[in-house]
Amino acid sequence: MARLIRRLGLMGLALFWLCPQVWLTPLARADSGRVVILAEEIAAAKVAKIHEILSRVAGVSASSSSVSIHGSYKVKVFLDGASLTDPTSGYNAVTWDHLSPDNVAKIEVILGAGGLIYGQDASAGVILITSKELESFQGGVKAYGGDFGFFRAEADLTVAKGLWGVSFLAGREEMGGFEPNEDKLIYRGSVKIVRRLDEGSVSLSSAMIDDERGLYGYPGFPTPNARKRNRLFSLGQELKWREVTNNFTYQRGRVANRDPSLGLDQYLLVTEANDDLSMGLNPNSWLDLTLGTGFKKSWAESSDFTPQSEYFWHVFSLARMKTPIKGLGFSLGARYNYNSNFKNNFNPEVNLAFDRGDWRLGLKYSRAANTPSFQQRYNRSSSTLPNPNLDLEFADNYTLSIAYRLTDRMSWRLNGFYNRISGRITYDRPANAGVGQYRNLGQATYEGGDLGFDWSLTEKVDLKANVTYARAIDHDLGKTLTGRSRLSGTSELGFRPFPDFSAFLTVEYRTAAWGDRMNTTKIPGYALYGARAEWKIGPASVFFNIENILNRRWLYSDGLNGPPRNFYLGLGYRF
Repeated sequence: MARLIRRLGLMGLALFWLCPQVWLTPLARADSGRVVILAEEIAAAKVAKIHEILSRVAGVSASSSSVSIHGSYKVKVFLDGASLTDPTSGYNAVTWDHLSPDNVAKIEVILGAGGLIYGQDASAGVILITSKELESFQGGVKAYGGDFGFFRAEADLTVAKGLWGVSFLAGREEMGGFEPNEDKLIYRGSVKIVRRLDEGSVSLSSAMIDDERGLYGYPGFPTPNARKRNRLFSLGQELKWREVTNNFTYQRGRVANRDPSLGLDQYLLVTEANDDLSMGLNPNSWLDLTLGTGFKKSWAESSDFTPQSEYFWHVFSLARMKTPIKGLGFSLGARYNYNSNFKNNFNPEVNLAFDRGDWRLGLKYSRAANTPSFQQRYNRSSSTLPNPNLDLEFADNYTLSIAYRLTDRMSWRLNGFYNRISGRITYDRPANAGVGQYRNLGQATYEGGDLGFDWSLTEKVDLKANVTYARAIDHDLGKTLTGRSRLSGTSELGFRPFPDFSAFLTVEYRTAAWGDRMNTTKIPGYALYGARAEWKIGPASVFFNIENILNRRWLYSDGLNGPPRNFYLGLGYRF
């Protein structure tokens, strides 16, 4: 821990030396690891998908179907209280396609904590997405295409009158693929109905996605005949009335894997029903209480195993207290989880925050449990063997946030983290094999820090950059955990030379990572360059995006091939 503190201090001193007029972001945007992204920032970024804006947050790595914080995929994602996490996934896959950036009002990213209120499988963090209020009659269409047979089209419509509002979203995406047997075809659709109340609102939403694609396998171990189809249907209900909030989510997902060359023809069907109820109390001026409870039931069936079922129940309380010291706040909470098939557990959380003048400080400790999914335990595919003996993993997380504001032109923030994990669930694939298995490791730690930097050079030029330093150690072997880069980050330079035109240059970089538990094979590091631009012409827009400009060969952290240079060009219209 002392070594971590020294390194974080050196990182901060280096930035102060290079940029003496830098100021740290206010605590409202970085309170003990909490980052808030508002609709204005999302619109200014000109991104096509939500995961692209998340990757600009230090410590967060997001793709078209996943998100991780500090290298861990134990992240929960919610849209208006309804889960966007795929229950059939082995790595908490996220269905970002249920929403469009044009319809998002706010994104809250909670780094390194979230298990107290949001439950098991949130030890790395939580992402809360709030959609815009349904108002009047509005909507839009987009269509764009590019190389490798890529084409995507989507449309959304909102109709609101009086106390009622309804919105629709539909889309289709296809691609021939960068590798043999990497084609995909995706259909998606969603609808949401909102009824405003005198002191709150109630909403009902439904969404579906049908994703069929080929699986080309790991380099050196191709699977030219492997196919996968994932169909997911979900229902969500959110009630807000005075200080009471109730969220219900129903999800039913089916994933099928076929590979005639391996004799594989298997499916996994998972159904989940989850209800959470919370209530806020304000007994006096110095104390706020939040009390909550919830229940979840899960069912699974497959061609490979007998039907399985399990249920979970929880109760939690959170007290936020003011102190006699001006600007000093304190919160204390605890959660109890009952698991029908696993060990019950008790998870506390303590948070100390100081907010006075230009200074913002936060220190948090939390403990959380993560549950192995049905897919990790029972599913078989062309690259994964089942492991029904998987057990819970536990994470003790420590987070430090420091903020200080100097001017309005430049900002940076610093978060330090130390995560101690017991029984860590990880995908373990031998270096000389194309098939692996999820396993519980004994002990592991993540330690490091995030540095985020925003600088408005002029009214027309701005720079955003972030860097994460992380050490991930498998204490059973004394080795580095697989797929974990020591240094990673992104940088983005934005230009607005004239009204209604925006262009961005981006860099994403990672240092090398180990590809196996014994640290004998390496996944090379990389630096990828990209660019995107948008030109608005009244209600219409023209946009362009190119990735991996230098056409470099690179690998994802799990060893799969990354895409070569690719681009798309599109048109949009809002009314």
